[in-house]
Amino acid sequence: TQIKMSCFSRIAFIASAAGMSLSTAPAIGQLYGSFDGEEIRSLLKVKDIARDDLELLKRVIETAKQYFRDPQKFDQAVQDVLEEESDGT
Repeated sequence: TQIKMSCFSRIAFIASAAGMSLSTAPAIGQLYGSFDGEEIRSLLKVKDIARDDLELLKRVIETAKQYFRDPQKFDQAVQDVLEEESDGT
């Protein structure tokens, strides 16, 4: 919620090593459902972040972009994989 408020009011949100966690990265990914990627990049600044956390953030952002591009297609692909795994194939 705080992240959305920051973007909405055009105040840059800065994530630092102290602020990044497994719960923060998905929240940033959710922004792609409400805001244009260019707007997010212009407002979201990341600094002092561990390499592993940066890689996590990159994966979350890429997955969010794919999801919000076509949520039904993405959900169907996930469902197909889960069904294959439950069938043992």
